[in-house]
Amino acid sequence: MAATPSARPRRWRLYAPFVLLAILAAAWAVGWMFAQRRVLAETAAFRQREAAAGRVWTCPDETVAGFPFRIELTCRQPVLTWGPEGARLSASLEGLLVVAQVYQPNRVILDAAGPFTLALPDGRRVEGSWQALRASLSGRPDRLERLSVVSREPAWRVAFPDGTQEALAARRIEIQGRPHPERFAAEQAVDVSLKLEGASLPAIDALAGNAEPADLDVVATLTQAGAALARDPVTAAEDWRSRGGTIAFAPFGIAKGRQKLEARGVLAIDDTRRPFGRLDLAARGLDDLVGRLTGGNQRMTALVMGGLAALGRQQQPNGQDQARAGDLGPLPPLRFQNGRVSIGPLPVADLPPLY
Repeated sequence: MAATPSARPRRWRLYAPFVLLAILAAAWAVGWMFAQRRVLAETAAFRQREAAAGRVWTCPDETVAGFPFRIELTCRQPVLTWGPEGARLSASLEGLLVVAQVYQPNRVILDAAGPFTLALPDGRRVEGSWQALRASLSGRPDRLERLSVVSREPAWRVAFPDGTQEALAARRIEIQGRPHPERFAAEQAVDVSLKLEGASLPAIDALAGNAEPADLDVVATLTQAGAALARDPVTAAEDWRSRGGTIAFAPFGIAKGRQKLEARGVLAIDDTRRPFGRLDLAARGLDDLVGRLTGGNQRMTALVMGGLAALGRQQQPNGQDQARAGDLGPLPPLRFQNGRVSIGPLPVADLPPLY
């Protein structure tokens, strides 16, 4: 009889871990439900802010799941409409999945399911499909710290009202963006990189004279990036121009077989709504292109290539041609000024206003 009182505390020690685990599980469930409500509230607030800016998001079928470790917001057939009356744009997706870990709420993953469609006021229609399209966003709702978008096997098509179309397909597309660590506060500058691997571009194929896949690599810094939040593309472009926005390429490169073209420089939009600025060029393998333009005349091809190389060496900044990577040779710079585009000192064409 004396051992009975001491056995009861030992029995509670056996049960205590299970009781504690049950309490923790209940607390976690309550916390997850609180996080679920927070996600729905943030989503509603986001839609209200977007609607006030002229962008209307609709989601006919929306659910929240992911218990116990994730918050998963699923939207089937989301639609975005924006732009002024009479010129509104409408974009739609088959589905969108937004995922955030409960223990890492400042990083959000978005998986988009195609097809994608965009209807433009002038009757054009943009259509897109892919094997996978994922975006990653890090930061706070009021300050995006990093954006990453990766797409495998994307295929895009632009259909025109007259029945013609343009197409683009690639093996992989990667886009990265982040606020510039030193210039964002003063200039709203963001660093952007774009990589396009194994691309098929019919217009470039026709120009280059071969159907080899192309690789595009762009590194740029865009100032006054906040202008992109305008209600429609025309307003965004005008807001960006009026704020003195610029885009600096360092570099812009495209490689296709043995051909490669690289450009570095800064562009903007002038008061006449035309591009202005300068791009310093370097290239290799352009003799094939020039040869086709000269009808296969080898002497004329050599003369043109020699002239381009001489002009390029004269007009490049001192020492910059040595800084070019690999076997790229300097070309005359491409200038945009007073509504005209020139290659070195030679005017090429007059430019219409961008908008």
